[in-house]
Amino acid sequence: FSSLPAGNGSTTLPMEIFSRIRIGVKPDINALSVLLILVSGAVAFIAEWLRYRSVENQQ
Repeated sequence: FSSLPAGNGSTTLPMEIFSRIRIGVKPDINALSVLLILVSGAVAFIAEWLRYRSVENQQ
């Protein structure tokens, strides 16, 4: 399923990470994982903060 959006001749990020993990985890994969987690957390935090502000302004 994750290869559908990539098209022919290109690799999606999940497939690239999985292929690198199979041959051994390198520091760049660990760093990429940490960055993805931090970005996801920041997006969730900002979305919740914006939602909270809009609810607070309506009261």
